[in-house]
Amino acid sequence: MGNNQHMESPEEYRRRAREHYKAFVATWKLFGKTGFFCLAATASIIALCLAWFANNNSVQIAAGSISGADNELFELAAAGTGANVGNWDDQLPVSAVAGEVLTLDKDTFLSTGNGKNEIRWAITEDSQMGNLKDSGIGIHPGSTGKITFYIVPKKSGSLTVTLNIALTAQKEKEEDPGLPEDALELLKGHILLFAGYNETNKSYSGWISEDAQPWRMILTDSDGNVTLKRTETGELIWSKEDVVENKAYPVTIYWIWPEVLGEYIFTDIAYTGNLPLLFPEDSSEKTVSPKVIPATLFSKMCEVTSGERSNRFFRWANSYDTEGEVSTKTIEFKNTVTSTVLQDLRGGTFNRITYGLLCDYYNRADQYVGESIRFLNLCVNAH
Repeated sequence: MGNNQHMESPEEYRRRAREHYKAFVATWKLFGKTGFFCLAATASIIALCLAWFANNNSVQIAAGSISGADNELFELAAAGTGANVGNWDDQLPVSAVAGEVLTLDKDTFLSTGNGKNEIRWAITEDSQMGNLKDSGIGIHPGSTGKITFYIVPKKSGSLTVTLNIALTAQKEKEEDPGLPEDALELLKGHILLFAGYNETNKSYSGWISEDAQPWRMILTDSDGNVTLKRTETGELIWSKEDVVENKAYPVTIYWIWPEVLGEYIFTDIAYTGNLPLLFPEDSSEKTVSPKVIPATLFSKMCEVTSGERSNRFFRWANSYDTEGEVSTKTIEFKNTVTSTVLQDLRGGTFNRITYGLLCDYYNRADQYVGESIRFLNLCVNAH
């Protein structure tokens, strides 16, 4: 999961990026257009992470605040005790308190019981975002991992839960001024959440994003199927026909900060230098497949509003560029990054010079995210 690794200095990260680039160029020389590695992200970024969740009937996320009411059908919980805290929990909103201790079959959880609608997440070695107490180093391009929470029914029978899972960001403390809007947009396209991961194939499934399309997947469960789906309206629905009272049903969120642009585009890890694939299948009649690349992803990658310096995936102009420089770079971006170019890359037809420019736009975005955002909050709320 990359959570216990040595924290790289900027010089070490750039050195590794250069080595990856040399391997990429060497592959061009050997294989021409039949095989290649992607450029490594040249940005040097360490971002610190937090995690918390709430169980609410009515939820509104604004300026880091959440308000809601008790839920009589279920609780949310995380495995662990009060000792399982995050490395930067002191940066969390004051309202995010320690959870209620809940013991089920000799396992200990912290839950949203007894009216505790907003609690801190219990962090363990297997469930974290680089923020394990005393050893957490934050995350950076190339970081991956998972974090698990549990749905605990208060009654046996059928249960349907609507989930909202999202990342929010802050610069330093809660009272700090607002973050740049363009950095928050780039966050949506650079640090990604998924509902599934295949270790054997090194591929993700079930993208949790407003840019995702509808999908449906079956979660592993010892006593029957649990369905998790994303609807056409963007809701994330967890459902099971025969839940058991006071049994903890796990939901795992897989997170990744993709190191290279190719992880978004390609369908074979041979083209990513053995790095994971985000969307391993092409669009087809299986519209609910959680592995399919969204039909609108490439068009969104090309979106430009006049005068903007970036979209959710690429950054082509710097903050200090003049209006004329921004205009020139925007035109260059629009002429370089098109849906046709991206689709050709996915199909195996590409121009290595053009691809290098795309990678540069992607790496600039990584750098900007790291410069602008210090802390991330992974928020889960449910009703």
